[in-house]
Order: sequence, then structure tokens, then C-alpha cells
Amino acid sequence: MGVSPIKINKRTEEAFYLPGGDNIGCLLVHGFTGTPGELEPLGKFLNNNGYSVYAPLLSGHGTTPEDLAVTTKDQILNSARKGLKQLRHCNKVIVMGLSMGGLISGIIAKENKSRVKGLVLMGTPIYLSNRMAYFAKFLKYVKPYVEKVDSKSYSITPTGYDKTPVSGVVELLKLRHEFLVSINKIEVPTLVVQGMKDGTVKKESGQYIFENLKVEDKKLLELEKSKHIVTLDVERDLMFEKISTFLKGSNLD
Repeated sequence: MGVSPIKINKRTEEAFYLPGGDNIGCLLVHGFTGTPGELEPLGKFLNNNGYSVYAPLLSGHGTTPEDLAVTTKDQILNSARKGLKQLRHCNKVIVMGLSMGGLISGIIAKENKSRVKGLVLMGTPIYLSNRMAYFAKFLKYVKPYVEKVDSKSYSITPTGYDKTPVSGVVELLKLRHEFLVSINKIEVPTLVVQGMKDGTVKKESGQYIFENLKVEDKKLLELEKSKHIVTLDVERDLMFEKISTFLKGSNLD
């Protein structure tokens, strides 16, 4: 399958809203150190298919790494929770999260069972490839920031910070913990997506989530050629179509 024809010259680093139908709204939650722009191709695809779409800018993002360094996991969560209000005109909401956004999406789904009727988790960090991340609460005092390697291998260039605040990783791990204790309380149809060439999150993460979800209506999509930011990678068209099929085929009542 070819690469998506969507042309985006400069993706937004701000929240975006794409108005569509009032039946189903899609809340898109971006990843750690990223921006809503990494979800813009998915948002445009969903909107072209009639869905209302809102992608919030999470607290500590879209400004400076120094802001993220002093942002707590509750501030990040609350900025995503507010996104539901932007879709209050929709009868039901599907929450879709990339990376850290997947952790947040699962938590929101558990908290809002009357509003959230479906879930898409993409590259959700259960097992991190960099083992040093697990020691972030100690390392932050020694090395406050880690330079990021800019990946030029995506067909659309990612947006976000060029360095990672290690104190922010501590908050990411707190979100991971909250997601893990919530996973067996998620009661909505769920599509789990995992890039099998992901260098940030171990590929076993998708299988772990799939196996530990208690809901019967669940699916696992493993993308053999894709890395971490699956929404921008070479198999994004395939994933978008699978998401569309999921939305049409699952019981989202």
C-alpha cells in the first residue's frame, strides 16, 4: 500500500480541532516531548471520513524542554482530560493515543466509561528500550537533559523538542504505572498498534497490552516496517484503514 496522499507542508505544534459529525468524536493524544502535529495526518484522515477530531496540546509541550522539566503527570493528564470537553457535542468519543498518549488514553477511558466508547493505543510504552529510563529519578540530578537524535527516516518529519528533560521521564513512568493498574478496568473495544521496528518502545509492549486487556472486543495490529511514530511512518495508510475498520466494526455503544 502506498504512502498517504495527505500533503502537510508545516504541521501544527498547537492543539487542533476539525469539525465533523456529531455521532462520534475522536480525541487524539500526542506523545512525550511531541506535539499534536505528529497526529495531524491521522486527524485529517478521520475528519475526511466524517468524524469530529480534537488533538490537545499537553501541558509542558509546545514551548520549551525547561517547561516540561517542571510539569507533573497530573498536569499532563488534566490537559488531556480537558480535551473531552471540546467534543461534548458528540454522542460518543473514541480516544486515540500515541506513545505516552496511549498511557493517557487508557487512563481516560477507564475514568470516563459513560463518554468513551472505544480506544486506540499506538506504540504505548510498557517496555522501554533504554534501560536507563528506569533510573530517571536518580539520573535527573546528574544529567538533567538528554539530547535527542533527530530521525530523518520518517516520510513526514516529526515535531517536538530536541532534548528530553530527565525529570519528565520520571512523570512518564508515573503515567505508565497508572496505566498498568488501570488496564484490567478498561471496558471498551480496543485496537492496539505496535511498530515492530520501534527503537523507543520494545515490540513486546503491544502484545503485553493485548493479553492483559480484559475486554473481549480487542485487536492487535503489528506493523512490520514501522518504528515508533506509526502515525508518520511508511505503513500509516494501512493503520488508518485498520482504524477505520475498527471504528465501523466494533460495538461502540
